[in-house]
Amino acid sequence: MGVFSTTRLRVRFVTDRNGRRVVVKGKVSESDRGKLGRLLGTLPLRKGEVHVREDRVGRARVVFDDIPEKYHQPIRNLLGNLSHL
Repeated sequence: MGVFSTTRLRVRFVTDRNGRRVVVKGKVSESDRGKLGRLLGTLPLRKGEVHVREDRVGRARVVFDDIPEKYHQPIRNLLGNLSHL
């Protein structure tokens, strides 16, 4: 087993013929999924993924894939507002 044991949450930024979308999957309630989708949807990102993973000690770790550096902290702040993630 690696450093990260489980994925709590995955957020994908997708652009297709229907426009930009934010897809939220994982162990989160429907209301929180909707809130995250609306909040993160305001960011001008066309593609990329954010993973919230839990390490062996139980701490949440945020991993960014194909997301520009200047959006890392705003995304961390929005995720931190939902402290139970």
